[in-house]
Amino acid sequence: MWVVLLLTSLALTVSAEEAGAPARSAATSFGQALESADTRSLARHFPTSGRVRLQLDRLVGREHGFYSSQQVVTLLRTFLQEGSVDGFTVIAVEAPTEQFARVDATARITNHKGVTRPATLRLHLERERDRWVVRELREEAP
Repeated sequence: MWVVLLLTSLALTVSAEEAGAPARSAATSFGQALESADTRSLARHFPTSGRVRLQLDRLVGREHGFYSSQQVVTLLRTFLQEGSVDGFTVIAVEAPTEQFARVDATARITNHKGVTRPATLRLHLERERDRWVVRELREEAP
């Protein structure tokens, strides 16, 4: 009986990891675009319609609310002209369905004054046609 439960548990764990792999890949790609300050690549990670929720204090300044994808890219571009992001690392992925995923990541954010601080970022991803897009980006307390 215990063997069956253990094998079932292992199969569910592997299945959950496999389900989160595309979301992890999308989040990693988003992090690479942030680190390289490539706003063209960043733009591809946001939806073609609807709004993106931001709750950011250090990444782009104090921005809380709902923005169009173009507004988000403009905010990030402005920040990345004088600031930077490095060490973006995905630390957890939860993909309870094939349509939604939550990704937790860590990074180091350097502001326009040259001050570097660690940050924990949470991305809420949603499937849009054949790709994952960022529907929410927020900073969590480190």
